[in-house]
Amino acid sequence: MQEIIINNWIKTYLIGAMSKTQAKDGGTGWRKDLQEELELRIDENNNPIFVFNPCNEEQSKVGLNPIEYHRKINGWLNAGHNNKVAEGSDLIWEGKHYIVLDEKGKPFLKVIP
Repeated sequence: MQEIIINNWIKTYLIGAMSKTQAKDGGTGWRKDLQEELELRIDENNNPIFVFNPCNEEQSKVGLNPIEYHRKINGWLNAGHNNKVAEGSDLIWEGKHYIVLDEKGKPFLKVIP
C-alpha cells in the first residue's frame, strides 16, 4: 500500500445531522449520494476528491450504523449512563487519521490508535 501526503488534494467533510434527520436514515442517504458523485470528479492534476463521510467513520469505530448507535446513546442517556456516552465519543475521536491510497489508487482514511 502506497502512503502519501495529499495536502494538495481537494477534501470535503460531509457535515450535517445524524441523530435526528428528516429522512430518519441517520444522515446516510444524502451523504451516500453526494459521496458517490464527488468521488467521480478529479482536479486539474487528476487527483480525486477525498470525501470524509462521518457516518462511515462512526460505524467503523463503534461497530453500529448511525441509527443503531444513536438509539443506544439515547438509551444510555435515559438510563443516566452518561459515562457510556463519553466512552462511545472517545472511540469515534480516538487515534490519528491519515489518508492512503489502495491498490486501485483510491484514497481512504487510515486510523492509527
